Amino acid sequence: MPTPLPRTSLRRAVTRALALTLLTASCAHMRPATESGFLAGGYAELTPAPERQVWGVPDEVNLHFTDELKRRIEAGEIRTVYVEPAVYLPQENARYRPTEAAGERLEGYATRKFRDALSSDFNMVDAPIQGSVTVRLALTDMMNSNVWINTVMTALLVPVDLGAVSGEMEIVDSVTGERLLAMTATRGGAFFLFIEAFNRHGHVRHGIKKWANLTSRLLRGS
Repeated sequence: MPTPLPRTSLRRAVTRALALTLLTASCAHMRPATESGFLAGGYAELTPAPERQVWGVPDEVNLHFTDELKRRIEAGEIRTVYVEPAVYLPQENARYRPTEAAGERLEGYATRKFRDALSSDFNMVDAPIQGSVTVRLALTDMMNSNVWINTVMTALLVPVDLGAVSGEMEIVDSVTGERLLAMTATRGGAFFLFIEAFNRHGHVRHGIKKWANLTSRLLRGS
């Protein structure tokens, strides 16, 4: 007969099995990137961009990067950027909806993070002007982290109830409205994003920051 596990080892094994079960369940927060209708130019031209994803984090990015934007970047014509106020457009099948006040805070957070990320390389303006490009952003789906569960589970192993966010973004010529770039993306939390697990929308905010930095790199041509 196999030697039974010592009680402490058995307790540890059960704890880890429970944590793994909850961790697996938390990954269900991730869903495919949305097609909400926010992108004025539609979705047919977007293709998966695995090179823009981050290893170790549930992450999906679909991009359409136009030849016209490449030309403008190479010619040094992208110098001035206007970021429209971000909007939250919850989908009909949303499994979680923040309160109206929390949604407005996340809209404001997204707008600030995009402006901050772009301001180090571009001139930022408060309204569309000749020669500028406009960044449009919508948050379309999200899941919150359960701070209480994460607090309990951290005493045993790691945070397990992880948040997620989906969004859509496009960059257009501020005057003509010509679409230069479009993106849909979804990003989930990861257990090693420890601090974010103890804020209800910590992983949502982390995803927004990632997209803001990605947008800055795309406009720099990197």
